[in-house]
Amino acid sequence: MRMFVKVLLGVLLAVSAAQAQSPVVVTGLITDAANNPATSGYVQFQLIPNASGIHYFVAGIGTIITTATCGINGTGQVLNNSLTGSCTIWGNDVITPANTQYKITFAPNGNVTNVVSGECITGVAYSLNSPVFCPAVQVNPQQAIVRANPFATNVIPLANATFALGSPLAQWNAYINNLFVQNCSGPGCSNANALLSQNNTWTGVNAFNNPSNTFNGSLTGLFISAAPNPAQSGRVRLAVTDTISWRNNANNGDLAMSVDSSNNIEYPNGFIPAYLGSKSANFAAGGLVRMASSDIICWRNNANNADVCLGKNSSDQLTFNDGLGGHVAGFVYDININSIVNGGGNFSGHYLRNNGTAYVDSTIPAGDLPGTSSNCTSPNFAQGLNAGGTPICTALPSPFSALATENVSGSVGTSATQIGSNLTVNAPGGCTWRAFVSYSMYLSFSAAFQYAAFYVTDGTNKYAGVGTGPSNASSGGATAATYGGMSTVTYSSGTGSVTLQLFGLGSAGTTTINGSIPGGGSSNFQGYGVCMN
Repeated sequence: MRMFVKVLLGVLLAVSAAQAQSPVVVTGLITDAANNPATSGYVQFQLIPNASGIHYFVAGIGTIITTATCGINGTGQVLNNSLTGSCTIWGNDVITPANTQYKITFAPNGNVTNVVSGECITGVAYSLNSPVFCPAVQVNPQQAIVRANPFATNVIPLANATFALGSPLAQWNAYINNLFVQNCSGPGCSNANALLSQNNTWTGVNAFNNPSNTFNGSLTGLFISAAPNPAQSGRVRLAVTDTISWRNNANNGDLAMSVDSSNNIEYPNGFIPAYLGSKSANFAAGGLVRMASSDIICWRNNANNADVCLGKNSSDQLTFNDGLGGHVAGFVYDININSIVNGGGNFSGHYLRNNGTAYVDSTIPAGDLPGTSSNCTSPNFAQGLNAGGTPICTALPSPFSALATENVSGSVGTSATQIGSNLTVNAPGGCTWRAFVSYSMYLSFSAAFQYAAFYVTDGTNKYAGVGTGPSNASSGGATAATYGGMSTVTYSSGTGSVTLQLFGLGSAGTTTINGSIPGGGSSNFQGYGVCMN
C-alpha cells in the first residue's frame, strides 16, 4: 500500500510539472535602421540546429514547430502575429533535445535589418532589448584549453550554423589566409554565393556599421552610412551630416565635401574643371564654357515671370532673349571695323543699329557729323560716312519682294494635278515673312453638274484653297476660280525663297483651265513676299 501511494504521488507530481510548463513571453521595442520605432513588420524565431532529422518537443505538451513568427504593432512593440496578445516562444530550457539556440530575424516595417544567432530564451519573460546568448557548447567548466597538433584535415562542425568560435565576451584573434562569408547554407551553396571573398570584395547590401574601422577592399555592392536617414538610392548612400574628405597636399588638414542646409554641395576650395562642357552633342572645342550650337544661357528677369536668354541663330549671329525680339542694350555697331563694340551713345562714324538692316538717321546728333554735311532726309537712313566724310544715305528697305507671275492653262481630272509651272516667290529680306498668293482662272466643264477645287503648296504646307459650285449648262458651261491671300505658314528670315505649285482636281469628267479670259487677259498664278515684323 505504501509503495502504491509513492508511485501515485510521483505520477501526480510529474503531471503537475508538465502542466506547469508554459512558453516564455517575449517583449521588446523594435526600431528601424534610423532608430525610429517601427510601425509594422515581424520578428521570426528559428530553432537551431534546424534539420529535418531532429524531432523537437516539450514534455507534457508534444511536438513543437521549429519556426515561429510574432508581429510588430504601430508603436514598435512585439506582440503575437495577429497583434491581439503577447508574443510567446518555447524556452530553450524546456525543449527536448537540449542545447538548442534561437536564430532571430528582425524585420521592422517588413525590411530585414538584423539576423542574430545564438540567443537563449528561458524563464517566464524575455526581452529582445536585453539579449542572452547561449554558450557555443554546454560544458562544465565553460572555459577549456584544447591543445592539439596541426590539423591535416578540414575542421567541420557537427551541425550547420550551430557552433560559434568565441563569444561576444570571449573573442579570438585570428590570422586567416582566405575568408569566405556566404549568404547560403546546404549542399547547393558554393563560392558563387560568397558575400566576402578572398580578394576582400564585398558584394552584399548591408551597411558597414563600424565607423572606427577602415575598409581597404573593393566595394561592388552598396555602401550605406551608419548615420540616421541615409540616402535611399545610389551606390554610396550618405546621410545629410556625412562628408567625403581628402587630405590636403600640405598634410595638415582635410578637405571635406558636404551638403549645406539649402541642399547645395559645398567644397572649401571650389571646383576647378578644365572646362564646362554642354551635355548636348557636338559642343565647342575651345573655351572654358563649351556649348553646342542650340544651347542658350539664361537669366531670370526682374519681374520673375520669364527668362531672358543669350543664344545664336542659324547664321551664327548672337541673339538676346532667345530670338524673341530682344537686343543687347548699350552695344554700338562700328562701321569702320564691321563689328559690335561696347559703349553707350554715339560718336563720329559709329551709329546705333535700329532693326538689323539700317541705321536710323534721327539718332545721330548733329555734332557727330562733319560740319559741312547735312543729315539724311526722312525716310532715308544714314548707312555711314563715305571717304569724304559725308553721310551715305539710302532708302528704308521695302517690306515686299518683287511680284512673281506665271500664266497657266491645262486640264484636271479626278486626281490632284499641277497646273502650269512652279512659281518662285523671293523673300523681302531681313525679316520673317509670308507669301501673298493669288490666282485667277477661266474654267469650262465637259458636262453639267461638275465642280473643281484648287490649292497652293510649298511642298510641305497646303493653303490658298478654293472650290467652284456645280456647273449648270448641259455642256458644262464655264465659270471662274479666283483666290488672293496670305500663306498660312511664316517663313524664317533665313529662307531666301519658296517654290510654290498650283494644283487642281475635279469631279467626273474634265475641267479645262483656259489660257485666255473673255474680255482680255490670261489665267495666271502670282505671288510676292511680305515682311511680318
